[in-house]
Amino acid sequence: MFAKQDGPTALHADLVRALSFSKRQVEVDTPEGSEPAIAALASVWNGRKGFVALVLRFLEKPRVERYVYPTAITSEGEFSHATDEGLIFAESLGFPMDPKEFRGLSADLQVRRLKNWNKLRKVRKQKSSASTAKAEPEPQGPAVLGKIALERRRSSGGWSNPIERLLAFF
Repeated sequence: MFAKQDGPTALHADLVRALSFSKRQVEVDTPEGSEPAIAALASVWNGRKGFVALVLRFLEKPRVERYVYPTAITSEGEFSHATDEGLIFAESLGFPMDPKEFRGLSADLQVRRLKNWNKLRKVRKQKSSASTAKAEPEPQGPAVLGKIALERRRSSGGWSNPIERLLAFF
């Protein structure tokens, strides 16, 4: 059984042997209730050892959970078994997965699948609608030019004293 574990999710294209994505989003039970998520499985083999990880990307409250094969993978037979176990684990969570084939794909398809993996594994901060609604409107006219000058001064080496920094906020 796969174990939930934090850690890296970056892939080196030349080491990837299998890369599979869920065909659709699935409602996953969490301590807070049911949430929609998508999944992807990656299998990496460097010739001596392997690594298999399943990544779940939650959509409503964006976050990523990473599940890995729990024991060391030191042979190609174990590696193949771990990859199949990963697909079975994903399907046990309700995710129908697409074919795991990666190495036999064209270079363009490999690049596209790796880009999809990178989009799925990274959570990017987004401005919430609540913080946007509370924000003050952007200044217009001469105030914009003043703001540009202040931003340039701040980014070109900082302020010469703390009072200038404080006054810049008013």
